[in-house]
Amino acid sequence: MEAWTAGGGRRRSRRQRWRTRALPAALLAGLLAPAAGFQTGGHYDTVRSVLGSAVTAPDDRQRIEAFCAELPDLSSELDAITQRVDVLLREPGIGWGLQGRCAGPVSQHMVRSQFFLHALTGLEVPQARASAGILIQRVNARIGQATQDRQPPRVLANLYCERGFALHLLADTYAHADLHHPGQLYRTGLGHFRDLAEPDYMMRRQAPAYAAQDLWQSLVQQLARAWPPGEGRFEAAPALAASDRLSTNDRQHGDTAETEQDLSRLLEDALPPAWNRPPLPDGRNRLGLQTQGCAQQARSYLTAAGVPPDRQPDCQQVWDAYLQDAQAAFPAHYRPAASCDIGPAGTPVHDPLR
Repeated sequence: MEAWTAGGGRRRSRRQRWRTRALPAALLAGLLAPAAGFQTGGHYDTVRSVLGSAVTAPDDRQRIEAFCAELPDLSSELDAITQRVDVLLREPGIGWGLQGRCAGPVSQHMVRSQFFLHALTGLEVPQARASAGILIQRVNARIGQATQDRQPPRVLANLYCERGFALHLLADTYAHADLHHPGQLYRTGLGHFRDLAEPDYMMRRQAPAYAAQDLWQSLVQQLARAWPPGEGRFEAAPALAASDRLSTNDRQHGDTAETEQDLSRLLEDALPPAWNRPPLPDGRNRLGLQTQGCAQQARSYLTAAGVPPDRQPDCQQVWDAYLQDAQAAFPAHYRPAASCDIGPAGTPVHDPLR
């Protein structure tokens, strides 16, 4: 039996509605599929380079932190592109597309992950970057207290992963600065859709308002200050030396993706061999969407890296704790709109990873 609307028109079947949404979702994903450019160069490889400046062979903590600095771009539940397409396919109505309002848990989760993990906030860069710094300090304090209290390995693993998430946010306050509005970040939802993958290739920004080398150096220097002095003496020099070896020709005239790949290679070459195993997983499909969840990616990589199961983080616990710390780090008037909000600062948060 066919369903009819109150006005007499034929209501579209579920398959027809899915097809209507699937086409723009596929186009969106296909256009943004190359946006993996900044991921390893700007998150994983850079964090490893800073950590490797003080440690020849990584321990479980450093393995977890470097991996979790990349995990938001590897997880289907947290990846910005995958989440935006998920809203197009799964959420009823068009509230987000036309009004920027959350219509249900799918868009609410997208806003939380894009705002608090990927810095797609629409805020002025200094505001968001200051909040990222406050967030890192909060997590550092919790790690210090948990270490002093001799908490179980799983508790510490969750905190190390949470710090990796915070480092991801910090790096994205650089990568997701709007090319057309210097000093402002891209907004939640479409993010840098109109600029395709260009902003993610931070070593070769086309906008004259940005000096790529200066931007990169600022990020690396701030990352080197992210850890408390008691955890090691981390330096920016190795990462900066790697970026200096990129020729002026590469940065100004070379292929965007090749330039970023060259940077990743130089960062890897500067690290002791123990840091370069195992390779990162690649779970994106042909449309550029992540197909593997946070728990699967973390278990697969960290097990291959030799981290025992009882010392591996629990993705859901990490995400819930991270959200609570992140909402406290961002002033209330800088947080998402009321329909997408996650509650007053300090309230327990549970946002299921689907």
